[in-house]
Amino acid sequence: MSQSLNTSPTVIVHGTAAAPAYQDVSGLEASQIDDILDHFLDGDSLTQDQALDLYGCTRLAARVWDLRQLGHPIEKRMVRDDQHRLVAEYYITRPEG
Repeated sequence: MSQSLNTSPTVIVHGTAAAPAYQDVSGLEASQIDDILDHFLDGDSLTQDQALDLYGCTRLAARVWDLRQLGHPIEKRMVRDDQHRLVAEYYITRPEG
């Protein structure tokens, strides 16, 4: 289900831009990005603690930024976790229809 990472620069074709350029991704980060994207595409949300437990990802906000650069509409809401801390929860809203 995951999208391949685009490592080429942005190209303008007939007035429209292709996928944004994507650079500086190691194999581990690329694997985390694929896993996290699959998680979102399954309709699930993700917090930093969950990302660490499920995917060994210590920098979820950075991986979300990477996915946004690839054009994925990832949104954020602030929620309370089990310890009543306010944390960011990321998700993709699927269009209706």
